[in-house]
Amino acid sequence: MNSKSSLRIFNFIQSYLVKVIITKYYRFFEENNNPVLTLPDGTHSVMVVLSKIICFGEILPCEKNKPDQPSCISREVGLLTRGAKEGQYRIQITYCYSYEYRLLGNNEFMIRLVKS
Repeated sequence: MNSKSSLRIFNFIQSYLVKVIITKYYRFFEENNNPVLTLPDGTHSVMVVLSKIICFGEILPCEKNKPDQPSCISREVGLLTRGAKEGQYRIQITYCYSYEYRLLGNNEFMIRLVKS
């Protein structure tokens, strides 16, 4: 059975830009922390259908005057379930991220104009 789900990444930090990439490496576990069943063909009973990595791009800093409202980006992913039991599952993903500090500043100084 195919279904769709979304992955969401939030940025709760002011002044930091976050860049996130989720790789194609993931594992599903049943509620009791056992790995999901392996089917006779060697595939798992629950899989994410990915043809490539998932790039979230730049997740902007949350607004200074709204710190309780983080920036958020979602990406849709496909799930393939075959013979999986109904219930809660845990997914372990591998990701790469970086932070970029963004500071807006100003300064002032004196200059002297001379007659030209």
